[in-house]
Amino acid sequence: MMYRTHKAGGALAMAIAFEYFRAKDMLVPGMNEYVQLLIMYPASSWGATAPDLDHHWNSVKEKTPFNMLVHKILHLSQPKHRSWQTHSILVTGGFCALLYSLVTYGAVLFPGLAAIDWTILRLIFVGFLTGLVSHLVLDSMSTAGIHIWPGAKFRVVPRTSFFATGSKWETFVYYTCIVFTVIVVINVGLGYADLNIWTLLWDGVKRLLPIFA
Repeated sequence: MMYRTHKAGGALAMAIAFEYFRAKDMLVPGMNEYVQLLIMYPASSWGATAPDLDHHWNSVKEKTPFNMLVHKILHLSQPKHRSWQTHSILVTGGFCALLYSLVTYGAVLFPGLAAIDWTILRLIFVGFLTGLVSHLVLDSMSTAGIHIWPGAKFRVVPRTSFFATGSKWETFVYYTCIVFTVIVVINVGLGYADLNIWTLLWDGVKRLLPIFA
């Protein structure tokens, strides 16, 4: 999948994750929910495209100093685009487990940081992980697929040109992500009025059904 599709996928993944955390009371108590979203979303947006820093630098869309640093670190292993170093469930999962350990036990390892510092770091981690997962999910929906581990590919679509990167299929996925992101964001807003967009839509469908019966 291309840059814009991954950005749209990251936005959708973060919107769904935020709505889920809010519904399950998993957000940080005592901190404004929108502040938490403002912390998590940029991390998710970056995580949604971070694996593609295995591209040649000229092909990287966001040429920031931080991306340049990550790009140089990634290319110490001389990866090819969509290689197992950056698009692997095993390797990426291991990296996320390492980050999870750091943000979970970091207060013991780095006692100099305050509780609020670790709270913010955990929110950033959640956002990054959400975007990263969305990247792998979207790439598994293309012909190139992703790696389970080095040498073992995985994809959820047939290997035909219809599902290739930049195809009409990707355009469909891109706009689907945008539409559902808008729906979920509206649902987040309606939640403060104890309303649910899915319930409202279903009620509307039930009212229309007699017209076409």
